[in-house]
Amino acid sequence: MRWVVVIAALTLAGTATAADGKQVFGRYCVSCHGPNGAGVADRGPALHGVGASAADFYLRTGYMPLKHVGLQPRRSELLLNEAQIDALIRYVATLGRGPAVPQPHPERGNVAAGLHLFRSHCAGCHQIVAQGGYVTDAVPPALGDETPTQIAEAVRIGPYVMPRFSRRGR
Repeated sequence: MRWVVVIAALTLAGTATAADGKQVFGRYCVSCHGPNGAGVADRGPALHGVGASAADFYLRTGYMPLKHVGLQPRRSELLLNEAQIDALIRYVATLGRGPAVPQPHPERGNVAAGLHLFRSHCAGCHQIVAQGGYVTDAVPPALGDETPTQIAEAVRIGPYVMPRFSRRGR
């Protein structure tokens, strides 16, 4: 009987919808991002067109929801559970066209080329040993706990003061 309950719970957790996400949004996000993700001046940007990628990055790293408006988003313990995160990502993706969650394949990469790109574009802020650093008005994080998906998302969305990089390298 216990297995039936576990299977039912897993099935329900995997069926999060955008409608479920709208409820989660109303509870945790609307005060900063406004009704329907339109943004609120001096609190949070509009979410129209950010896509699933930005929502996935900010929610799965614990950068959002922010504990205090105005602070630099930092990796932290997740406030929302997996089902809430999935539902919220689906909802934010409905707020306009935007990038989907990337599916990187690091096993196809070239270590020497990756090191060259990291040294050229990332080490100035994150240090060559990827232990984080300091820049004006921000503290770039150490890069050790990120997943390949989170790295791919960060490169494309440019969280906080980090620049966005195109597929051409910038």
